[in-house]
Amino acid sequence: MAVNTEVMLEPGAELSENPNDFPVYLHITNDSRIPSAELLIVISWENESDGSRQEKEITYPLYSYEDFREKLPAAFTDSGTYRLTLEKMQLRDFLGFSDLIIPLDSELQIHV
Repeated sequence: MAVNTEVMLEPGAELSENPNDFPVYLHITNDSRIPSAELLIVISWENESDGSRQEKEITYPLYSYEDFREKLPAAFTDSGTYRLTLEKMQLRDFLGFSDLIIPLDSELQIHV
């Protein structure tokens, strides 16, 4: 199940009217026929200029052979260079008996 699940950060190509709203997407691919009751993703973003850091947990149901992009709920209030990092993902089976925690290494830098 986890071997066939991939999570990546992708920058958005579209422009926003608000200069602080830079679109960033999670691209989630599950090439497995086994679904997961819950996919928990931990993401952090840090302003490298002032060192401020935020962390957020996002959950999704994960269906068989699914491939989707989801816009991240991130707003950048200050100017600077932000480093977004996918910290880990956790998959839970439908019965809730087992969790599989997988470290992630996807990182993205954006300039606001």
